[in-house]
Amino acid sequence: MTESQVVSRGGGSLGPIALPAVMWYEFVLNENLLEDHLQQEMPEPNPVQLLVTFMQQAKIEFRNVMLTREASPPSQQVDGKPGYGPQSEVKPEPGKNQPALTYENLEEAMRVIPPKHLKKVVALKTLALKVAAHLKWNMSILEKGISQSKRRSGALRITVVPLPVSKSLMLDLLKMTLGEKLEGMNDPDIASLSDTAAFAVHLYHRWCVQSVVKDSFPSRPVRQHVFTIADQIDPAEACAAATEAICTGLKGELSNSIQMLERFLQTNKTLSMPTPNCFNVPSERTEVEYDWNQGRVIPPEEVRCQVCYDLGCVLFHQEEYKRAYELFTQCQTIHDKLKEHIYISIDTARLRGYLISCSSLLGIVTDPHKLSIFQRAENSRKNNFEGLIDILLDDNVSQELSVLYRTSLEDDVLHAGKGCEVLYTKVCICNVVRGVMEGKALVSPVLFALEKADQSVTMFLVMTISRAMKGASFSQRANLKCFIQHLIELAEPESGFTNAVLGSELATYFDKEECMDMALGDEGEQMYLEDFDSEDPGGSSASFPASREPTYNLSDLEGKLLTLYDPGLLRDVVSDLHGNRNWRFPQFLQFNDKWKVPREIRQLIDGLNHHGMQKPFVYVLVSKARHCMEVKIFDRARQLFAVADSVVSDLSYVLSKHVRWQSLLADLRQYDLNQTFGEGCTLQDLVKKTKTCLTTIRLGQEIQPSEEVLEECTAFLVNIKDWDYLCNLENTANGYIELSRLLACCCKELPVIRTARKPARDLWDAVLQIFQTKTQHKRSSSGRESAMHRDSQQGMLPRDSFISFLLKITDQSVLTLFIASFTKLFTILKDDITSQIASEYQALWPTAIANAGGLSVESMEDALTTLMKHSLTVVPTQQSWLRTQADIYFAQNQYSAAMKLYLEVAVVSTDFFSRPVPKSVFDDQIYRRMMKCCSYLQCHTQVAVLCQFLDEVDYAAAFKALQEKTTYDAMDAYYTCIWDVSVLEYLTHLHGKRGELEKKQSALRALSQMDRVIKCLTSVLLFQLRALSQMDVVIKCLTSVLLFQLRALSQMD
Repeated sequence: MTESQVVSRGGGSLGPIALPAVMWYEFVLNENLLEDHLQQEMPEPNPVQLLVTFMQQAKIEFRNVMLTREASPPSQQVDGKPGYGPQSEVKPEPGKNQPALTYENLEEAMRVIPPKHLKKVVALKTLALKVAAHLKWNMSILEKGISQSKRRSGALRITVVPLPVSKSLMLDLLKMTLGEKLEGMNDPDIASLSDTAAFAVHLYHRWCVQSVVKDSFPSRPVRQHVFTIADQIDPAEACAAATEAICTGLKGELSNSIQMLERFLQTNKTLSMPTPNCFNVPSERTEVEYDWNQGRVIPPEEVRCQVCYDLGCVLFHQEEYKRAYELFTQCQTIHDKLKEHIYISIDTARLRGYLISCSSLLGIVTDPHKLSIFQRAENSRKNNFEGLIDILLDDNVSQELSVLYRTSLEDDVLHAGKGCEVLYTKVCICNVVRGVMEGKALVSPVLFALEKADQSVTMFLVMTISRAMKGASFSQRANLKCFIQHLIELAEPESGFTNAVLGSELATYFDKEECMDMALGDEGEQMYLEDFDSEDPGGSSASFPASREPTYNLSDLEGKLLTLYDPGLLRDVVSDLHGNRNWRFPQFLQFNDKWKVPREIRQLIDGLNHHGMQKPFVYVLVSKARHCMEVKIFDRARQLFAVADSVVSDLSYVLSKHVRWQSLLADLRQYDLNQTFGEGCTLQDLVKKTKTCLTTIRLGQEIQPSEEVLEECTAFLVNIKDWDYLCNLENTANGYIELSRLLACCCKELPVIRTARKPARDLWDAVLQIFQTKTQHKRSSSGRESAMHRDSQQGMLPRDSFISFLLKITDQSVLTLFIASFTKLFTILKDDITSQIASEYQALWPTAIANAGGLSVESMEDALTTLMKHSLTVVPTQQSWLRTQADIYFAQNQYSAAMKLYLEVAVVSTDFFSRPVPKSVFDDQIYRRMMKCCSYLQCHTQVAVLCQFLDEVDYAAAFKALQEKTTYDAMDAYYTCIWDVSVLEYLTHLHGKRGELEKKQSALRALSQMDRVIKCLTSVLLFQLRALSQMDVVIKCLTSVLLFQLRALSQMD
């Protein structure tokens, strides 16, 4: 079948409908083929496609008949009429305008041609009517189309009937049932009409009112072709113009159509719906015949129900809500009584929405026991959100409300003013749970709520999930279980969410192993946070409460223990609590959940038995020192560590050494923060202490520092570029030291690429090994796979530790090296030639990966994102990093962010445009990417402006962009930034063709300011200088837009 152009009702873009399965003329040759085809489960082409194709082919065939009749020479005419043999078909001359043949004048033109020459046209129209009869004249299908998946690709195809085609179809049915005289269709005597003719008249007026109602809704604008050939009509614009003309005519006849439908309500005339058997397709030997006795009788109740619905819709559109409510109520009553439907096609959800809207506008109170969830939500909105939480909880089970509507409720509560903060938090939690049930990852909003929430919010979250679990499907329960596990993993222990889940009925949805995992938490946690009840089998700590009072009197000993940081005063407080109040060590542990001690030190403190108050005193000193490090009070932290070291030096040599390493950690973090040192310390002293610490690993001593200390020490040596020392740290079997050694070996050889390739390849292999993974699904005691799974990592460092190490690097050369390797890896895995990422040292890395399937791509992309964010925090104006980040955003289709960063590159490279943008910074590739970003953001005028920056102006892209009617930039305000005469002339012509006089004048003013006639070298140079200055103006304008957007976002925050 030939490709036929189908235009959506809203005037959408033309698109070919390919019908590869059956050719259209096969249905003309074999009438039974249509019936067999339509009986298929998913016919391709579908019925709507067939209907449109038959009507359009009828138009094409009639055009051929007309052209043949006009072009036939007298020698081929018989009795003054042309011959219509196959040799007489004449094609139109190229370039010659032909009279437009529309569906409106098609019927008039057919009357002047003998019927025997139009059998093919009539056959095609009859086939279209048979298809419409097969669809039971369902107006909803004709308006909205049929969705059908392609057999090969599985893509969704939706076809609608254009308004001119549907009008021609209605007129054909009227002509066949009423005869040649169609004037009576607007005011007929219904009683004198046949049952089939009455059906055609009522169907036509239903189509009229539905078309007017649909035209009142916004539609997508017509998308024009790239170029419009001179003296040719754009098919999309022609169809849109015809649609607009038809709608205008229907609006003028709307009152008559309403009156006709009301007359059908007043009469109980029986209607007969034509079926496919009513139409006999003509052949070469037979004429067209209609057997109306094959029609199907429609019960009057169905006709009344359908007409009430259509009349109610158009009256609602005309804001006659009272009459519309009466009709909708009548329609609902009849529809509920009907058990079987022969003819009606009513969207019950839309009918219910109309009833709710009318009752709301008219203030009609409905029985509260019969209200839907939507009606309850609307009533709650009017009554200051009373009972809204119960409504949302019920909807989490029934899932009647749309996510969009629930979001609007959330926004209304947010803007309700003061006093609704708690309500807003609960509404957000309900909406998040609903989104999780639909498969959306919405952990962050709940984590934010739990951070600042009290116990009541936590319990409400658990209750919301519990109620949703009861009515959830199997897949929705799996989503909720994953959501719970992610919250337990990411939420702070202070939220109490884990205990709330395990103490509720949610625990019944998990097996014992999963509950144990949630209770124990992550075994790799560096801080010692496990439950101390398990360490005291004798029950010595069982009598102490798990939580303390949230407030203390600062004059009490407990208050002093919290607020004092002087070691001498702390000794007195701990001694008093231990001696006079008989506090035991577990009470000190549970006193403040903010006190966290590293695992190694905690284990050593636990081993200090029979030492009285010294054991809790050391614990308090170390925990308070750690807290001082977190709040960056390093002098006090060193003082507390020094006192702790003096206390434990005679008790435990191992503990004393770990305490001194913690003091070193405080020195390193202070230097990393502001490059300062403690009193009496220099850089040489700090380097010496760091190397002494690493020597314990190098020599394989029994007492070794923690991973936290090793990470800080190696990062410090990398940041001060001590390459020689790091290169000699071989065979240490420690991930941090080995990674630092590989970095040092590579950086030492740079910038000589040839000698750096060998160490760079070693670093590349180490990074690949870190991101190689093997998924291991956990199995429960029953043997089935649980919802949780873990990745088995085989690198020199765990992935989280590697990312943590990256965040401690501040040296630009090392960060550039990491960025280059990660972007190269990203480009290889992306495997898209249009998404190449610019970075330095690209020649160091391999161009392919042997086992790319074993890499965790998501983890690698997350690491790259984290690395780029950290790098731009360290040096925000590093030009190459900004370009790399922009290319990454472009490859990830984040066009707005990419455009902003490209402009930041221009700002940095020109010192905010104090000099022209260097060609080495902005080449054609960047300009084309900026053009693509602007195109996706629908800033089409900016696309045309940027086309001028290319070495060779891309006129095709510029003209295509300027033809777009919908644009979200300043449009004619950019015309002063256009210096290419051809682009300005095209703009002038385009606006004149569209009748946009003001914009045409803007283009003419820009054109009049230019030196169009260049006669000498001086003029040429002046012209080039003007172009260069205008290029800077363009970039400045785009950057100003960026700054305005950033300022607006900051004000919103």
